Amino acid sequence: MIGSRLKVKICGVTNAEDLERSCELGADLIGFNFYRPSPRYVTPEAARRLRALMPAGIDAVGVFVNSPMSEVAQVEREVKLDRIQFHGDETADDVAPMAERSIRALRVGQGFKSKDVEAWSDCWAVLFDAPSEALYGGSGVAWAYDRVREVVNGSMRTFIAGGLGPHNVAAVSARLPGLEGVDVCSGVETNPGRKDPELLREFFERLRQSSAALAG
Repeated sequence: MIGSRLKVKICGVTNAEDLERSCELGADLIGFNFYRPSPRYVTPEAARRLRALMPAGIDAVGVFVNSPMSEVAQVEREVKLDRIQFHGDETADDVAPMAERSIRALRVGQGFKSKDVEAWSDCWAVLFDAPSEALYGGSGVAWAYDRVREVVNGSMRTFIAGGLGPHNVAAVSARLPGLEGVDVCSGVETNPGRKDPELLREFFERLRQSSAALAG
């Protein structure tokens, strides 16, 4: 594990209330979705206003799906993003100029092989998500997380997403001891783009309890 504590990324944040609560509870990264078809889409202007509310030390992550790289760079500057998450069909060559500050999302199907990750070794991190032929993330579907065990125990910074929530985040993260962090979105929502306060609190509490148990 690269960090000393499991990091938490709260993704699909659309409003100040959810942002402030997530930061207060201990989020390390906040994700703003710039994929227009998503119900969690925010405009760069709205994201810039939310970014201004974030405390120091918490990373603002812009989530993009097959956007022109010129648009990604413009939004990055406008919003003052710390990280860029590529969640579409972008190639390693596309991402290369921004790799050192980028998170590459990979959908992990039955045919996944550890060597599939090698092309993204220059990225700041890789994020493993549920497999889907129709969706670019946000499915909220659990998957066979153990498929990435070998990569998670390697040298790359790794996150997991897809189907995580208070009910399973402790158990899943405990099975992947080399994990850098977890990414949650729909698992702590009442409706797309609206986080549930109790689910958020429970999510962080379950992780704290799990970390304390492992440390003890």
